Formats: sequence, C-alpha cells, structure tokens
Amino acid sequence: MNALRYCGCKHFRLGPLYRVDRLVSGCESIPNRGGSNRWSRLRSLIALTKWVGCALGIAILGWIAPFDFCFAQSPPADPSSKLANRSDSESQSPAESLEQRLKREPIEQLVRQVMRLGDPERGAAIYFDPRLNCILCHELGKRNRRLGPDLTVQRAVDAKFLIRSLLEPSREIHREYQSAIVETNDGRLWNGVLVLNGSTRLILDPARQPADLMVIDKDDIAQWRIARTSSMPEHLVDRLANRGQFLDLIRYLKTIADQGPGRAAELRPDPQSVSHSPSAETDRSAVGDR
Repeated sequence: MNALRYCGCKHFRLGPLYRVDRLVSGCESIPNRGGSNRWSRLRSLIALTKWVGCALGIAILGWIAPFDFCFAQSPPADPSSKLANRSDSESQSPAESLEQRLKREPIEQLVRQVMRLGDPERGAAIYFDPRLNCILCHELGKRNRRLGPDLTVQRAVDAKFLIRSLLEPSREIHREYQSAIVETNDGRLWNGVLVLNGSTRLILDPARQPADLMVIDKDDIAQWRIARTSSMPEHLVDRLANRGQFLDLIRYLKTIADQGPGRAAELRPDPQSVSHSPSAETDRSAVGDR
C-alpha cells in the first residue's frame, strides 16, 4: 500500500483504495493489550487485508492505465474483415472481358505462351471463321484489292506486334489503309477506306459494301477528315471463345508471316470445316508459363 502511495500514480488518491489504506493504518495503531487473542486476530486480519488490497490495487491500475494513453484510439481493424469486404465488392463488379484480361497481362508472357501453346492449324480455322470475318479485309476481293494488308506476305514481324495489332487495332494504321469520314452538303455521313484523294473527288471503299466504290465530288462535300480509328472492328478479340483461341490465332499469323504464301495455302482449311465457329474448348493457357 505504501508503494502505491509513492508510485506517483494520480489514480491512487482519487480512488477508494486511499480511504481503505487510511482505515488500515488507523487500525494498526491500536495497541496490543496483553496479547489478547481478539486483538491478535484483528492485527492478522489487517495484515492480510493490506496484502490483498495492494495486489488488487496493482491489478486495477494495470487495467486502467492503458486507457489514459490510448482510450481515444480506435482498435485495429481485423484484416480478415477487410479481405471479406474486398471479396464482396469484387464479386459485385462486372466480369472482365477477354480483351481486358489480355491487356492486363505482360506482353512477354503472352509471346511465350503463343510460341509454346498456340497451334497454327487451329488458328487458321479461327482466322477463316465467318463470325470473325478476317478475310473480308485481308483477302483479295472482287476488285482485286484489299481493305487491309496481305497477311500472307513473307516478312519479318514479331509476335508482340501481332498481339498489339489485335488488342489495339488503332494504335498504328498503315497509310495505305486509312479510313476517311465525309459529310456531304445534305448532312449525310460516309466512311470507308480512302482509295483516292483527287483534285475534284474522293473515292472510298466501304467494307460493308465491297462491290461498290463510293465516288464523291468535292463540290458536294461540306467537310471530311482522316479517321483516327482503324477500319478493323473494335473488341474483335471478344468474339473468341477463350484465351486459347487467341494464342492459336496469333500463332497462325506468326507462322504465315515467317513462311509466306506457301505455308498459308497449306494451312487454309476446307470451307466446310469453318462454316461454324470453333467450339469453346478448354483454355489450354490456364496451365501455361506464368
């Protein structure tokens, strides 16, 4: 009890333990008259009370003291609750498209998996699938010209360029295949691949009407400009069934670029076999090189 008096604790003189100590000190001053059993038992009880009171006081002060310093602080958040909240928010967010997932991946990883897991024969079937309609722009049409580059020409091209071309078709547009947007004086809009920019007229080749060229007199044009977007449709990759088909398609394009028209002719599938889109097979890249 004396230790509590002089420990400098501000709680001691404000609490009931101080009054108990004063009472005990007063009882200790009572003289022991003739070794009376009654006073002896009382003094033993007082001594015991002092030790019990001291222990109880230390325990109480040890419990109260931390609140003097951190009572205003909020308890640390449970990490598991944060994880649960994050999982709930992620489960409520819309699912990412195939194109978005591929764009988030390091391109070096995609290149490795194209060369390791991609199959050019399966990729050829995807390339000629009518639902993707790649041949509309990259194969020779009725007028013996293309709306996009000939992909069977043997050339030095890396897989990174092919991947970026599919994921971001408007990133780099060859001058020969730029599109134009034309507004005529009557308020109508026309667009197509720019074939000729003459002194008196513009000639456009629209992909949706491959049998007809559009000839527009410049006197009838209110304004026109070169389009910043490619004629290749946006989000074309999302028409694929899964990531494995993307790897197959890139491997096919890489193969015909490396080996030229002869290899492209070998890989060209029977038209009957590509009358429908390839089935959504298991994504082989799930166990690929991470």
